[in-house]
Amino acid sequence: MRRTGVAAVAVLAVVTAVGCSTQVRGKEHAAGAFPSSLPSAQSSSDAPSSSPPTTDAPPPSKTPTVPLQSAIIESHRLGVEMVDPDQVFHVKQPSTCAIPKGPYPSAQQASAQVFGDGADQMLKIGGYVSGWFNCFNVKGASNSLGGVVGLMEAYDEPHAKRLAQVMALTATSGSSKSTTLPGLPDAYVGVYPTENGNSAVNGMVVQGRMVLYVNMDTGDAAKGGAGRLNTVRAMAASLIRAQKNKLKDFTPTPVDKLGKLSDDPEQMDAKTAQPPGNQGWYDGGYTLQNYSEVASDPSELPVLRKNGMKEVYLRSGYPDVNSHAPTGYVSLYELANAKAAKNVWNMEISVAKKDTSKPTGLPLPKGKPRKGAPAVPKNIQCLLSYDSGDANAFKHDCWVLAGNYVAQVDLVWSADDSKAAHVRSKDSSRVLLLVNKQLQLTPQ
Repeated sequence: MRRTGVAAVAVLAVVTAVGCSTQVRGKEHAAGAFPSSLPSAQSSSDAPSSSPPTTDAPPPSKTPTVPLQSAIIESHRLGVEMVDPDQVFHVKQPSTCAIPKGPYPSAQQASAQVFGDGADQMLKIGGYVSGWFNCFNVKGASNSLGGVVGLMEAYDEPHAKRLAQVMALTATSGSSKSTTLPGLPDAYVGVYPTENGNSAVNGMVVQGRMVLYVNMDTGDAAKGGAGRLNTVRAMAASLIRAQKNKLKDFTPTPVDKLGKLSDDPEQMDAKTAQPPGNQGWYDGGYTLQNYSEVASDPSELPVLRKNGMKEVYLRSGYPDVNSHAPTGYVSLYELANAKAAKNVWNMEISVAKKDTSKPTGLPLPKGKPRKGAPAVPKNIQCLLSYDSGDANAFKHDCWVLAGNYVAQVDLVWSADDSKAAHVRSKDSSRVLLLVNKQLQLTPQ
């Protein structure tokens, strides 16, 4: 079961709005030219005497061009290489925070969601190819202590060094000061004031073409934030060290091979229905190796492995802002055979019932469908669930068997989609239309 949810839709829809379109495959993006000089950074009076490394601008070269779909696939590769801050800091409850976790294959998208307006030009200057970012908090964010950890991939190591240098010292604040991270003399680090009068640390380490990124806020002043700068520097360093260790066996795709990447070994692109609306950055094919980054529950993975999952293909449909239409998702699983598919079908329904807040069965029409109404296929189960924070927001989740395939079809209605939300929440016609659209591609 892929990660979908009523509360998450608004955040994910913003990701689509900043750069994704209904036709993402085949689009290209390119890095910009290097500036002749970098903005100068102030020295921090309380920083250790050593200073972060510097780098000269690399010689001018022809800027590579990468299909956007290739950048998306490469970002999915980065997801499984990410360190988990919750494990590093022994946080028992998963982090919940504002910046969407996930793939950032576009400099414009990373600028809008992670770094702030205007940073896309600096990302392009640094040869940004793709990235993945996770936000996190510590102690349930009760003290506002938390941040963002990420991986960015550049075209080559000189670009990566320039990307780290530019972003560490200039992307966050005009008053950023240079500092260091303990035990990481090769780090590019800036410390800058936050809106609440405290400080935040922006740290980056280059490892080949990869840039390891951590941003951490010292937290609420009333809860000790002002005195936590050295603690935060140490925490940021521990995250980067853990990330370096996890990344040691990873090899980014050579630049000249990026355009040849494929995430669809089973040719499921043509078998997966597209919900109405714009595609999302998670869309594409996943194997068992990287499906964990989109799975809703780790307990799925052993069952999928046991039943010979070959690939799962994800599609999203994010509506236009003013359309008042639901967000749609289709997840198509290919299993070893029909028996294995039924095992996975039962498992996915069981996981959804366990993980969804107060799910109920979605009423489906019985008997002969009325004229013009979508048919109700065999081997289908659907759930209806409401957002725990807003009873006017709800979602429909359906699972349907089709030979050795299992299709999960979801529609998520946000709170402003319907003034008669409870009436429409019992209407299964729209989700059944999408189910039948899928079954045209994978007949039962």
